[in-house]
Amino acid sequence: MIFQLLDYVNLAATLNSQGRYHEAIAACRLGLEVRRDLPRLLAQLGRAALGLENTADAIAACEAALQLDPACLEAHLELAFAHRLSGDRESALAAANAALAIDAESEHAHCVLATLLLWDGDLREGLREQEWHWRREAELLEGRFGAGRRWDGAASPALRLLVAHEQGYGDLFHAARFLRHLRERAGYVILECAPDAADVLRFVAGVDEIVVKGGLLPAFDAYVRLMSVPAMFVDDLPPVEIPYIRAEPDRIGLWAQRLDAGSLHVGVAWSGNPAHTNDRDRSLPPDAVAALDGIEGVSLHSLQKSPQLETFADTAAAIAGLDLVISVDTAVAHLAGAMGKPVWLLLGARPDWRWMLEGRDTPWYPATRLFRRPFGGVWDAVLTEVRTELASLAAS
Repeated sequence: MIFQLLDYVNLAATLNSQGRYHEAIAACRLGLEVRRDLPRLLAQLGRAALGLENTADAIAACEAALQLDPACLEAHLELAFAHRLSGDRESALAAANAALAIDAESEHAHCVLATLLLWDGDLREGLREQEWHWRREAELLEGRFGAGRRWDGAASPALRLLVAHEQGYGDLFHAARFLRHLRERAGYVILECAPDAADVLRFVAGVDEIVVKGGLLPAFDAYVRLMSVPAMFVDDLPPVEIPYIRAEPDRIGLWAQRLDAGSLHVGVAWSGNPAHTNDRDRSLPPDAVAALDGIEGVSLHSLQKSPQLETFADTAAAIAGLDLVISVDTAVAHLAGAMGKPVWLLLGARPDWRWMLEGRDTPWYPATRLFRRPFGGVWDAVLTEVRTELASLAAS
């Protein structure tokens, strides 16, 4: 019997991690029919309810779990998100801190607290807590480069500094703003990144050399994780200097000749990497873009990866000739924002930390406007608003 019950917990957890929330609820209910006193299964039920954007059921399930076991870490953490997404900041932070009181070394608990803090704009504490998210990645880098070579942030004019990028492309384009500030502390900066992003970053201020990940590394004295760099500047965040990414002039010319005069040229990106943990909330089905089609004076252009847009240097060249980019939260939005292009960013109900949980604008990209799908709401309402705004812009 115990193995059967553990299987229900593991099955529900797996289904939740895949975004299959209805199936996760079914698995939880089957397990709870056998026994009602399983706090971890109730916590998974709360997680599934939250995935379906039902905060009342999520809170009820998590509170039931905690009545059975006040030390159930998963229940505290799902409860933290449920409270915050229902608008209760204080209860959310209390739940996250209760989890840390149970296990101060819990990576998951620290990451949940980081998200809550960053959603509310607390960069100092949020970025510090977010470093727990990179612990396993940091261990891998130590294995590659050596623990003794990790940079401590101290300035040295003779330092050859390797900047290692291990996360998504959006993280890369966002954090590229800090490279010029690293260059002020080091004598030479080497950026290691994926091959399809190398060309577009080759002329970013602060980069002396680009190395394609997986290739031979040049000599260097110390290394730093790119996504740990923002925390180094948290007490004195550098001012935004946009654009800090530019398209290559030769490529721009090839794309510009495809655009007709007299139209408002709008690039659209409706989906990102399907392997992203939050892709279910951030991406749109392709047919949803039809809501933006047929507006007089507007020409839509796909910015999804294609044979014409094989690398981000190609995408940057295409963006350069556009008047506006409309995108879900994916690398295209960061690239366009870093280029200073006006962006209308379509955000899901549980956005990335950079966009916080409220507001229409962002300090990271001043020309970016945020369109938020409310928690429990639908994309149709967001797309209707965007269409109305777009028609008004084209007519002005």
